[in-house]
Amino acid sequence: MNADEQQLLARFREQFDTASNQVLTLNKPSTTVDQSKPWCRYSVSFGDRFRAELGDDPHYTQLGGVYLQVFVPKKLGISAGDALVEKFVNLFCDWRSPDGALLIGRLTQNRSETDDYYQVTLRYSFESLRKRA
Repeated sequence: MNADEQQLLARFREQFDTASNQVLTLNKPSTTVDQSKPWCRYSVSFGDRFRAELGDDPHYTQLGGVYLQVFVPKKLGISAGDALVEKFVNLFCDWRSPDGALLIGRLTQNRSETDDYYQVTLRYSFESLRKRA
């Protein structure tokens, strides 16, 4: 796990209250969720990476996204997931990592549904500037 992913996950675990909410993460062993209650999936994806400066020990820019997918059983209504959505929005809004290298950007939100669930997908874009690890 690279420094960006570590800092994003640390912020998420410290501030989101993963003990009280049903949360699946990609680097966590399989967990069974109570599908009669809202639950969510947290993930990070990495996009383009490019050299940001010249020299012998340059910095590189890394682009990516941090995601939260909230699943709400239809019988509860989509508003049952609003608290989870709001927590995530507040968690990364205007946030910069403690070392200053990672900056959270624009938030996008998409709502959809299946036969059983309402789904809200939130994505914060991010950009980091670090030396090669």
